[in-house]
Amino acid sequence: MTGGEGGKLIPLPIKKVVTSPIPAGFRPEESDMRDDDPWDIGIAELTPETASQLTPFWRFAQLRELEPSPDAPQAIYYVVGYPFQLTENDVLARSTETRLLSYVTAIHEGDRHSRDQKAEILLEYPLENMDSNENSVHLPRPEGMSGCGIWRLNDPSQPLNLWRPSDVKLVGIEHRWRKHHRYLVGTSVRHAVQLILKHYPELRRTTDLVYPV
Repeated sequence: MTGGEGGKLIPLPIKKVVTSPIPAGFRPEESDMRDDDPWDIGIAELTPETASQLTPFWRFAQLRELEPSPDAPQAIYYVVGYPFQLTENDVLARSTETRLLSYVTAIHEGDRHSRDQKAEILLEYPLENMDSNENSVHLPRPEGMSGCGIWRLNDPSQPLNLWRPSDVKLVGIEHRWRKHHRYLVGTSVRHAVQLILKHYPELRRTTDLVYPV
């Protein structure tokens, strides 16, 4: 994590890490052990000191900004992240420059990979798309974006001319790319909240004020 544009890398001391269960028949050290995990999600508890270093440049999403029910085919979705292909390392200068991929897309409704039958969020990721000037651009390979947020930009029950900033909701976390099917795979943010409540049950009273999970 960096401290804003041009900032130094900030170490992330972590108090506790919790993940979705390792699929049966796999060991934690196996590199492909998450291939059969339909959720592939985890949470990390940061130390107060680490959080205080991040907040001058970033802010944490609030519960009211989460949407636990991502299934809205007619909605517009937004994925933001840092693909390896847009990252350049300068060994001599001991620096790294990474460019942000800001990508608007829609739900993938075509064929699914056999391992994605239980997946909740599939998003179109074609070879080419248009930039803000409506020029055709070649999309980078999205490796490196795992763990980045998936946002729903609009409330599909409302016409777009009634759009409000509060309609933007974090609906999921991206964790896989299916190259041949041309889609990204995401897990509903609901599973992250469920992990939090399982290991921090004292927080349930707070989450129940916003939505039950």
